[in-house]
Amino acid sequence: MSVSRIPVSSQSGLHRNLESIVRRHLNSVWRQPIRSHSQLAFDAVSDRVAGAGSLVLDSGCGTAHSTRMLA
Repeated sequence: MSVSRIPVSSQSGLHRNLESIVRRHLNSVWRQPIRSHSQLAFDAVSDRVAGAGSLVLDSGCGTAHSTRMLA
């Protein structure tokens, strides 16, 4: 699939609180239980991608245009 659109954003630079937000998330513990459908999806691909080297995994949020550009 070719990428024909470049992602567009009204954001002109880094978020002014980016560092503090990232640090807060890095220092917090994720407490939500893993949903059964998420565990099943992980189990289905885990063995297939083991040892694949560099890998970009898009979890299905948004349109994936930016992920394709990164890939």
